Amino acid sequence: MPTMWLTDTQKVGVVFCSGGSIFLFLGILMFFDRSLLAMGNILFLIGLPLILGPQKTLAFFARRQKITGTVTFALGILLIFCRWPLVGFCVELYGLFVLFGDFLVTLGGMKEV
Repeated sequence: MPTMWLTDTQKVGVVFCSGGSIFLFLGILMFFDRSLLAMGNILFLIGLPLILGPQKTLAFFARRQKITGTVTFALGILLIFCRWPLVGFCVELYGLFVLFGDFLVTLGGMKEV
């Protein structure tokens, strides 16, 4: 099994994204607490460019096929900041499915050998 080497910056990005995931999960458990959801989004948005790099992150979110997902994801975050956490989270979740839907299909197609 090959080992995967991460740079120090990527390791910090993984920590930020993991923290963001924990805050988002806690925000959902606490009946869509606005501050926890906002903190989770901020940590996720900080961590993603640290993992991928700024150019690759911008290229991913700015692709023509992903522009709908990018806009709805950003709109969801904006709605959470504007004190509409349930609606914002639903809009943001739709944006995430549009952005990462092809990756989820790839994971679903994997079978055990």
